[in-house]
Amino acid sequence: MKTKKLYHCQIALFLLPLSVLVVAILLAKSQFLHGNTDSNSADIALGVTLDLTLTLPLLYFLAIRKTRVPKITLIPVFVFGLVLAKFLLPNDHHSIADFIQAFVLPMVEFVVVSFIGYKVYTIRKAFKAAQERKIDFYEAFLGAAVEVTKNKKLSHFLTTEIAAIGYAFFIWKKPARAENEFTIYKDSANLAIFGAVILAIVAEGFAIHFWIERYSPVAAWILSIASAYFLIQILGHIKAIKRRYVSIEEDKIIYRYGIFGRVEIPKDLIEKIEVSNFDFKIPEGRKIQRVNLLNEVEGANIAFYLKEEIEVEKIYGIKKVGDVLVLHVDDAKRFQSECNPT
Repeated sequence: MKTKKLYHCQIALFLLPLSVLVVAILLAKSQFLHGNTDSNSADIALGVTLDLTLTLPLLYFLAIRKTRVPKITLIPVFVFGLVLAKFLLPNDHHSIADFIQAFVLPMVEFVVVSFIGYKVYTIRKAFKAAQERKIDFYEAFLGAAVEVTKNKKLSHFLTTEIAAIGYAFFIWKKPARAENEFTIYKDSANLAIFGAVILAIVAEGFAIHFWIERYSPVAAWILSIASAYFLIQILGHIKAIKRRYVSIEEDKIIYRYGIFGRVEIPKDLIEKIEVSNFDFKIPEGRKIQRVNLLNEVEGANIAFYLKEEIEVEKIYGIKKVGDVLVLHVDDAKRFQSECNPT
């Protein structure tokens, strides 16, 4: 009951800035502005401008201050209000909006740049501290991002993007593999599949670019940039697969799948572990999850049957739950024997 009431309060709070926005637009388009005397229309234009650039951001801030919505989103709301005021009002009523653009907006830009600089500094500091604990690049950056932003979804997104670039271009050395660590690519087709995807993107990308360019150069370049983005993502993922290992810890098993997946399996929740080079016959009623990106296409050789459902991290930290995890690990028999379920 309390949760439902809180939800209704939050909805009401978000309706306030929306109401201000609607009223401001109606006033800007009404006869009160366009069919009135100069003094009255100037007062109305002043009210519309202040509502869109001051009242709207203030009410939006009050609506989000106790939610998980990042406070930095206040800046786009302010800029949106300023742009909308200049778009809606006639040119002879732009004096207040022009003043805000000339003197207030640069101050806002300075605050934004300073905020971003501070966040970059704190993430870098936290990242270095994590690296000193010998955590791998992906997990070190994710931990630093969560510590700084306090937002797990945003942190997973940032980490995936940064890790893709980092592994694709800057991280070349493979970390030494301990006895309790296993690879996932030597007996799997995943690298070959992703390699074929890269070749297809490169080959088809050039051909499609030149074909579309005849009709729309802008569309051709947008498509090429998108292709380059996916190319970096896949290349970073391939290199991360070869540098991030599956590890058997004292109380859990950590399965790392490049930059696109991760799961921690508590040992005390393992019911049984099955190894097979063929399809697994999973009983009906069990919820199956795979960590890999292409599901059955990449293949699997080991299944964890669990006593209860656990969370599996997919691409960008998207959470899925299951009580049967179907995975691939090199040297699956030795891996099975060393997991030692209890």
